[in-house]
Amino acid sequence: TKEEAASFHLDRCMRIMPQDMDTGGFFVCLLKKVAPMNARARDRFEKLQEELKEDDEADADGAKSEEPEAKKAKIESIA
Repeated sequence: TKEEAASFHLDRCMRIMPQDMDTGGFFVCLLKKVAPMNARARDRFEKLQEELKEDDEADADGAKSEEPEAKKAKIESIA
């Protein structure tokens, strides 16, 4: 119903069409946390944080990153 749709505040969301941006279609929205995490979600979050910390430490120790190195811009001067 219109009342239910209005309660979702869809005016704050946008749908990106693939033909407009030459990409796959996707949906963008902003989420707001309204309650604390339950114990299961908190445990998953803490485990993920530990894994990310371990990855950062491995990168700091000189391990090769999986991401390719950024290419330097080629600048040509007109003389």
